[in-house]
Amino acid sequence: DKNIGEVAEACGFLDVAYFSRIFKKITGVTPTAYRNLPQ
Repeated sequence: DKNIGEVAEACGFLDVAYFSRIFKKITGVTPTAYRNLPQ
């Protein structure tokens, strides 16, 4: 289980806040909220 910063870096993002904004724009939820969704 990686933290959001590690996921952002693995995806090529240098800024975690920017990654979070783009993630929410695409999925409709923040990365943290997405992680808490039932799988």
